[in-house]
Amino acid sequence: MFVYNHKQSEWRELAAMKTARAMFGAVVHNGKIVVAGGVNEEGLTAASEVYDFGTNKWETFTDFPQERSSVNLLSSEGSLYAVGGFTIIQNDNKEVVPAEVTDVWQYEEDKKEWSGMLREMRYAAGSSCVSMRLNAAKMPKL
Repeated sequence: MFVYNHKQSEWRELAAMKTARAMFGAVVHNGKIVVAGGVNEEGLTAASEVYDFGTNKWETFTDFPQERSSVNLLSSEGSLYAVGGFTIIQNDNKEVVPAEVTDVWQYEEDKKEWSGMLREMRYAAGSSCVSMRLNAAKMPKL
């Protein structure tokens, strides 16, 4: 991982993740970077990690319940969510194939576990998530 200093126009290397991966989900949650899923040399992974800016160290985090790549992570009002991504499933012909999933999970801090909230969002294929707050007072009346 690298950090960019825009005042000095330079990059600096930080601690590397414990599990090398690509196509993972990442978000800043409660002041730390949370990374989940992705693809490594062995294939899909469910491994999750959390980066502490203060110590410059990665620590293990509760694994995602399913090996998955391209999962969207978002943090909103102190809650951590995982949405969609790609996984490997066995189809009706008993073939193992990649498949897009459109479900929603929430991380329960007190139990240290992921819980499924919504099994499938219809018509959400290929979507991404962005956490934002709207100021209704500044929005025009509809």
